[in-house]
Amino acid sequence: MSKHPRPMVAAYGGGSVVCYRFKSSKAEVAFLTDYLLSRLAELSEEPKPKEGIACLFPSHRVLENHYEMLSPKVPCLQRNVFAPPKRFWLDRLLQLIKKPQQRFLQRLLLNDYVELKPRHKRIIVRRILDRDLAPPDACTSLLLDGLLEGKAADAARAFCDAYDASASQDVGRIASVISRVIDIKNDLVVDQLQTLLEIKDDQRQEDAVATICDVLLPDTAIPPADLKAVLFLTMHGSKGLTKKTVIIPGLEQAWMPGNAKGNALAERQRLFYVAMTRATDNVVITFPHNRGGNDSLNFPIEGRGSASSFIACTGLSVQYHE
Repeated sequence: MSKHPRPMVAAYGGGSVVCYRFKSSKAEVAFLTDYLLSRLAELSEEPKPKEGIACLFPSHRVLENHYEMLSPKVPCLQRNVFAPPKRFWLDRLLQLIKKPQQRFLQRLLLNDYVELKPRHKRIIVRRILDRDLAPPDACTSLLLDGLLEGKAADAARAFCDAYDASASQDVGRIASVISRVIDIKNDLVVDQLQTLLEIKDDQRQEDAVATICDVLLPDTAIPPADLKAVLFLTMHGSKGLTKKTVIIPGLEQAWMPGNAKGNALAERQRLFYVAMTRATDNVVITFPHNRGGNDSLNFPIEGRGSASSFIACTGLSVQYHE
């Protein structure tokens, strides 16, 4: 993520990015109830996955709090998005085939190499920021400097090899990497890759990636969700998600970034950026100034009732909502 993020604005006419402050959590929930029900009413009878609505939260605690208040009034769904590591790795590699220059995807792929411990990733992030390098270039630079050794060096080389293969769009080269990592016949991988490379439309590409993952790793296929319900996820669990409308409720300084400092603060900022960019049309951020006595988040903590400092970094102004 850049040291100087650009202001967050709608990408095209008709889109909106807004932030509302409410007098109380009761007022916030009343607004969210009406807003979510109106958005659900706009969905078609058989909405596509990316036409739906998601609420994203900085932690499970904040998620459970809002789920408890909203689920009796609005069709809501909590769904585990945990999948085997190989599925995440394959999904990200396939996305990079079509979007090789997206540094966010590069970083997600890098995170799948568990041999790279937090101390190694801090070194990589520092090199990325100091020299404005893409993650593969940063890893290559660190390997040349001898700053990654042992299993970490092996993982960095494997990451660079996988990325270089995806960027080459050479079916044989990509298939060789995939078949080796997920232990599957090369011919099956080649057939699926050829189908993906023939698709030009972004929407169809994303659908094809999910289908290919299901074909190559059938045991990891995710059951379909109720698309007429609001999906509740943590920000961390939303990586890779795309929805027409995204709401980020309860975004107070106490929870985002909380007391995070240094590298932890930078990671929280990146997580916030992930959440903000999950929507294609509408982003709505809300938070209350006060919480009622029965509110599970009503306890003394610094930053409760104040807007997350990350909101100002996006260029958004906080609007008071009755």
